[in-house]
Amino acid sequence: MASFDGMPKTGAAEIEAHTKLGVDCIKAVREVLGPDRDLLVDAHSNFDYNRGLDLFKRLEPLHLSGSKRSAARSTFGRSSAPKPP
Repeated sequence: MASFDGMPKTGAAEIEAHTKLGVDCIKAVREVLGPDRDLLVDAHSNFDYNRGLDLFKRLEPLHLSGSKRSAARSTFGRSSAPKPP
C-alpha cells in the first residue's frame, strides 16, 4: 500500500498532517485485514532519516510484513544519519 503518495516536500505541519493521514489509513487497513494477513507499505522515499525512524515507531504496533523505501537514499550520506551496512 502506498499511503504516502503526494507527500509535501516542505512545511513541517503539512508533512506531519500527511504522515498522520497515511498512518491512519494503514491502521484502518490493518483493522480490516486482521492480524494474520501480510501488509506491506511503500513510502516512496518521502521521508528523511529522522522522519523515517519516527514513521517506523508509529507503524510498529501494526505488525507490517515489510516496508519499502521509507527514506530517500540521499539522507544516508548526511553526517547526522548513520550509513547503511
